[in-house]
Amino acid sequence: MIDRIHGGIIWPYLKAGGCSSKDKVINGERSRTIDFSVNINPLGLPPRVKETILKNIGALLRYPDPDSKGLKSVISAFYDINQNNILVGNGSIELIHLIPRALKARNALIVGPTFSEYEFAVRSNGTKAFFAQAQEQDDFRIGLLKIKKSIPKADLIFLCNPNNPTGYLMPKNELLDIFYICKRYNTTLVIDEAFIDFLQNNKKITLVTEAAKYNRLLVIRSLTKFFALPGLRLGYLVGQRRIVEHLSKFQYPWNVNSLAQAIAGDVFKAAEYIKLSRNFIAREKGYLFENLSQIKGLKVYRPAANFVFCKLESCKIRDSIRLNNRLRKNGIIIRGCHNFRGLDNRFFRIAVRTRSENKRLIACLKKVLL
Repeated sequence: MIDRIHGGIIWPYLKAGGCSSKDKVINGERSRTIDFSVNINPLGLPPRVKETILKNIGALLRYPDPDSKGLKSVISAFYDINQNNILVGNGSIELIHLIPRALKARNALIVGPTFSEYEFAVRSNGTKAFFAQAQEQDDFRIGLLKIKKSIPKADLIFLCNPNNPTGYLMPKNELLDIFYICKRYNTTLVIDEAFIDFLQNNKKITLVTEAAKYNRLLVIRSLTKFFALPGLRLGYLVGQRRIVEHLSKFQYPWNVNSLAQAIAGDVFKAAEYIKLSRNFIAREKGYLFENLSQIKGLKVYRPAANFVFCKLESCKIRDSIRLNNRLRKNGIIIRGCHNFRGLDNRFFRIAVRTRSENKRLIACLKKVLL
């Protein structure tokens, strides 16, 4: 079993550096620690979130709606699907763990290297996990043939699109090819679209509409990343009505709190924020990719979402753990990928942040790698 480590765990680093907040002392001056390990929208909260919290503070005196009906109504209008096709979770992580338990899957195929929580979810529910690994020689493009050959052996498949951490985006036609084979073998395909909101053409890629229509297809979405709400814990799932009803029976009562329901219902209406965020990420993603690609000895994979996947090849430092330790002294944290199955400590991941933060990262990388 691989180590259960995720990005965004900044507090141990700050404590070790003697700082009580996100500030760190560098060369005698206090400088804000920048966390490039967590893939959260750098623009921060949508504008109306604080107002929504204050407006709904009285809701804390009552139990939340156990079915999240108000939030489901907003999501259904946003995607033009029925509310019965939606299941809301306490973060997408709840739904990832819920699926293998509720479906009583015996064998789960995980398409990797990818988010480690799929493996923890299936194994903790007594499901056997096996893997279809994308290869480095293919630039970690997911092999369609390898997946197709494995489908008959699986009750359940987890596939992340765009994939975390490699950033690979599987075309929609290939996803549908996989799904049609899954239907033939009664295999449930779960597509985790946690990062798809960052893509400007996401409506042409998402399988939300298809998931609402067809059995054996589930799409998981997260509000954590795009709307910068990691502390709120909000995610949802789209699927055919009968499977959503079945999954809901395995959820615990009042799983989504009142403030989370109110805030989530509001952010879907933040049209300006959504457009601004996608344009911002597209611009900064391109800037990071171009500038990182100029660092000699560093291989940079073209990103699809709001993070960039890299490999240390002929640099002065060829170990992402050592690199992270060096960068921490400059107030920067990156995400080493050594605990992703199929990767090692030569690989790391960088979140897309603001221009000034991205410039600071690039300058620090050049300083320690060259």
